Amino acid sequence: MAAICLLAALGATEARAWWNDQWTIRKKITLDASPAGADIPESLSNFPVLVRLHTGNHLFPAGKDNGDDLRFLGADEKTLLKHHIEKFDPVDEMAFVWVKAPAIAGGGSQNHFWLYYGNKNAPGIQDPAGVYDPSFAAVFHLNDLEGNPKDATGYQNHAVRFAGGQGLPGVIAGGIALNGGADQMAIAPAESLSFQNGLTFTAWVRLAAAQEEAWLVSREEAESRYDNRWMLGIEGTRLFATLIRPGGEKATVTAAAELALGVWHQVALTVEPNHRVAIYVDGSEAGSVPLGFALPAPKAEILVGNSRSGDRGLVAELDEVTFSGVARSSGWIRALYASQGPEARLVAEAADEKGGGGLPIFYLRTIVKNISLDGWIIIGLIALLGAASAIVFFSKSVFLSLTNAENRKFLHVFAGADWLSIDAKADVLQNSTFYRIFAVGKRQLIECLQNNRLSRLIEVEGGNPHPPKTRRALTPLGLTTFKTALEQGYLEETRRLNSWLVVMTLAIAGAPFLGLLGTVWGVMNTFAAMAEAGEANLTAIAPGIASALATTVVGLIVAIPALFSYNFLVARAKELTAELVLFVERFGNRVEEHYGGG
Repeated sequence: MAAICLLAALGATEARAWWNDQWTIRKKITLDASPAGADIPESLSNFPVLVRLHTGNHLFPAGKDNGDDLRFLGADEKTLLKHHIEKFDPVDEMAFVWVKAPAIAGGGSQNHFWLYYGNKNAPGIQDPAGVYDPSFAAVFHLNDLEGNPKDATGYQNHAVRFAGGQGLPGVIAGGIALNGGADQMAIAPAESLSFQNGLTFTAWVRLAAAQEEAWLVSREEAESRYDNRWMLGIEGTRLFATLIRPGGEKATVTAAAELALGVWHQVALTVEPNHRVAIYVDGSEAGSVPLGFALPAPKAEILVGNSRSGDRGLVAELDEVTFSGVARSSGWIRALYASQGPEARLVAEAADEKGGGGLPIFYLRTIVKNISLDGWIIIGLIALLGAASAIVFFSKSVFLSLTNAENRKFLHVFAGADWLSIDAKADVLQNSTFYRIFAVGKRQLIECLQNNRLSRLIEVEGGNPHPPKTRRALTPLGLTTFKTALEQGYLEETRRLNSWLVVMTLAIAGAPFLGLLGTVWGVMNTFAAMAEAGEANLTAIAPGIASALATTVVGLIVAIPALFSYNFLVARAKELTAELVLFVERFGNRVEEHYGGG
């Protein structure tokens, strides 16, 4: 029992090297926050990373057609990470997967997690809501082909109205197009969208032309004598934001950077109540102003792409619109752009590693290295039995095949009229059991015919007008002597057919017991090493456990094939023995027919 516990502990330690053998491929995904990568000095946690898979970095035919076999694990290869698939296209071999990454150390280049795939029987375990921390109030991937866009967070703040184009290519997967006029996306008020602790709005935008004070996102009080709104708009190709609290106090910020036409840009608005408002373009801060009041909180819909009055329509393409109930840091905004942007400088996929489905070869090297001397001695004895068993099997298989083939040739000759002249075929029938028994019987027949006690002359009618003829015939004693010689030949041939099979029975019975001896001896060594070391550490227990495992496995590897081989040879030998019995009776009857009657 102690040995089983030790083996289980050792197996648990080694299992970390490959998470699950049912998944045959893995790849390391690095999150490079160093200056050479995304250059993010701030440490982040619970960050949604976009993993792009394509023909160049993923073997789509090896996994399921819908990506259900994808599994993401932390650096320890034990912790499953939440993920969900925005798009998985096995035909065009392209996929976009969102993963809730573990902690990202600021400025570090060793942050990483693992992607496992290649198990076509795996069930899907996507968890869209689990990918986003509770601060995310709404996430719209905008890859819906029809209907109102859906929110991917657990809050389910789906759009209640939408007018515009859908199913268009986006910066990540699908996107939407707003063409001014009444085009917009409306999101109903909800507690999760109150933004009393702050606001972060992000979106990818592509402009085809300069705008005339178009509103990218806005929220306005429906009925109020005073202004109560916040909005992010575009004038020309430049972003601006305005917040107006009841009473008329307001804050306005204009971005220094412009949005190049025909190019996808990530834009962001962060509002930290009673502190500041900031605008970001492509992960970098483009402008900010102090904010001396709380975020306006009109009890109204949030509109994307227009104003409440419908006169601030945006003409642009949009993708990946998100709302958070906190003011995200500049490092977070930078990481979001570095993860989602076309260059994806934060995320790097390593080459695939193939494994699973069995014990990797480096484990075997580890076991071999730790086998003790007594284990090698037992393995050597088992190997000798295995080698002897293999030699017997192959040589015996060849012998039985030749015997069967030459027996067929002999029967063809024996069926002829001149069957006593078979000696002329002796050079090609040396492996035939029938021929050897025939040779023994023929010699004995000749001796009996030359012995007056075992044979005598008898008259044979010659037929009119021929006189009677004489021939020698075996007496009853002569026939008995002849058949006794055949039985002796049969016993010798039976022993020959079954010779050396005892070597295989030794391998079948002896190899497992030698392996068991090695197992017990290895456990004894393990406990002795633990007592010597004074603690149960891997250095103390590894040699004994490795020896125990190796001797047991080697014993079974030798015994199991030997058992199958032995049964095969015994079955072939039994068939030849049964045919030999029939031949002996046939030969005896033929001799009695021709030489009996004396």
